[in-house]
Amino acid sequence: ADCDRLARKCGEHGLTIGELIENFVGDLVGGTYSNGSDERDYADQWFERCWFGMFPEPTLLNHLLNFGY
Repeated sequence: ADCDRLARKCGEHGLTIGELIENFVGDLVGGTYSNGSDERDYADQWFERCWFGMFPEPTLLNHLLNFGY
């Protein structure tokens, strides 16, 4: 059902699902193909409010990245 809703949302706006994901990821990471500063801010806010943004797993990778390695 979610796949159908995603396909419909993209189709209504003339996007492929790949284009939607590409644009969202670009905004989330501040990439080359960002849609603007507001979009970057909202994508970051969405990520930080999700469970994985609020409560990251205490892994070795998490530790190393937080300390600049």
